[in-house]
Amino acid sequence: MAGAIASRMSFSSLKRKQPKTFTVRIVTMDAEMEFNCEMKWKGKDLFDLVCRTLGLRETWFFGLQYTIKDTVAWLKMDKKVLDHDVSKEEPVTFHFLAKFYPENAEEELVQEITQHLFFLQVKKQILDEKIYCPPEASVLLASYAVQAKYGDYDPSVHKRGFLAQEELLPKRVINLYQMTPEMWEERITAWYAEHRGRARDEAEMEYLKIAQDLEMYGVNYFAIREAGGPLGYTTAVTSVGICWNSSHVIVCARFFGKLNKTSNLCWS
Repeated sequence: MAGAIASRMSFSSLKRKQPKTFTVRIVTMDAEMEFNCEMKWKGKDLFDLVCRTLGLRETWFFGLQYTIKDTVAWLKMDKKVLDHDVSKEEPVTFHFLAKFYPENAEEELVQEITQHLFFLQVKKQILDEKIYCPPEASVLLASYAVQAKYGDYDPSVHKRGFLAQEELLPKRVINLYQMTPEMWEERITAWYAEHRGRARDEAEMEYLKIAQDLEMYGVNYFAIREAGGPLGYTTAVTSVGICWNSSHVIVCARFFGKLNKTSNLCWS
């Protein structure tokens, strides 16, 4: 009897000592993961766990992003996860994304996983038209994306229509020309056939080498509004000045001394 009581007391004591946890969902560019996190964890604890799970060593490029009040923010490494202004409804969701971009992808990106995550993110930004890409470059980039996914072109396998379900070009580019999907596929395939022999990582690197020279590569926009008004603009600080975007029209002020006219704009 005494042994049973002692056993129950030991179990109750152990139960009290177990830290409370909460569930986090991490969304990467090609997967989702869930973790049980301790209430005391700081941003760095969660970030390190994600990086270890991915096998990622080049951690300095990345961060954990969350959405709050129609805008985005980054998880701070030295602050408790739940002290951020995040939804307390579980699972708490964060997006694992590139926060800083290499100037020279070929020289700075060592791990294949790092390169792959950058490739997926930059490709999405181009397709979503967050990075402006001229039509001819868009077709060339699409051909490298096809090489990365399908391997070498084989006309007996990659028959007409094999790209019909693929999203490869920005809608803006498609709408510029009176071309059928078949005509676009033919143009992309002509380039694709020339990439024979390139492995997936090589095709992705060629994609990044072209993309890194595009004007809006590596630029993150933030929502702003006129004082007292609704959100209507997005803005970004770049190496040449400040850019803002309204109704898909990008305006860049390249001389900081001339920005006094934007003083009525407020960060959201």
